[in-house]
Amino acid sequence: MKIIKVILLTLWSVSSFGQADLNSDVTTEFVHRKINELNLKIQNAVDSGSITAYSNDSLVTRVDSKEIYKQTQIESTVMIPNPSNPDDPYDLIAVQYLNCMI
Repeated sequence: MKIIKVILLTLWSVSSFGQADLNSDVTTEFVHRKINELNLKIQNAVDSGSITAYSNDSLVTRVDSKEIYKQTQIESTVMIPNPSNPDDPYDLIAVQYLNCMI
């Protein structure tokens, strides 16, 4: 009888320690991570030429990886001090940067 009690207590403790809290934040983070991994796999496959990218779901117009790269770039304009006039803090020049989203 003692052996049965020990076995039941052991099984009960193991099953209670194996449970994890599952809430909406954990599931959302998991889904977002999986979607990002899939997007990276698709982008790498398009870049290598393994799969063909299309502009929409009609599958008529093909898009090459260079065009996708141009469409996903973000152009930022930053104002920096003018190097030819360092004494004037209000003399600024615009510098443009290109950042890729992917």
